[in-house]
Amino acid sequence: MRRVSATCAAVAVAALGVVMMTAGPARAQTSCVGTQTASPATVSPTSVLPGETITLSGGGFAANQVLGIGLFRPAVVLASVASNINGNYTATIQLPLGTPPGQNEITVFGVGPNSTCHQSLALFSVRELPAPPTTIIVVAPPTPIPTPVTTAPTPIVVQQPLARTGSASPVLVATGLLAMLLGFHVVRVAGRRSIAG
Repeated sequence: MRRVSATCAAVAVAALGVVMMTAGPARAQTSCVGTQTASPATVSPTSVLPGETITLSGGGFAANQVLGIGLFRPAVVLASVASNINGNYTATIQLPLGTPPGQNEITVFGVGPNSTCHQSLALFSVRELPAPPTTIIVVAPPTPIPTPVTTAPTPIVVQQPLARTGSASPVLVATGLLAMLLGFHVVRVAGRRSIAG
């Protein structure tokens, strides 16, 4: 709790400088003494996402004062709001987009009764932003280019005529026989001449 109070006090000091320069319907106080805790602030909703808005309301401050609104994590002054004639306030603020998830705290600070420094605390939780949806891109495999089918040309075989191994034709046989008879006749005639001579 000491750490929270020290941080809130640091935020309050920083914000009072902003409050002193803020123009608005309420008059800005230039100084206050001490630090007192006012009644807790009411925050709605109590669970938000970074970047969403919350509404604060509370009281216990001096009438018609400019109040600062600071965030605990990160320590930053978010806005200012004016208290009404009864010292009450209502403000709607937007959380920074970089607000870390987890429990956090809003502090409303300013001048309280008798010029005392008042602060009003409100606890809330910050939800983690959902992860962006994962887009799955399915890439179809490329259509293969058909490879041309090349077939080797069928060799043309020229078949040689087979040698004849069967019987000879009748004309050849007759011619052969005639030649043989002629040869015998020539031999006989030649033999007769030689004997007669």
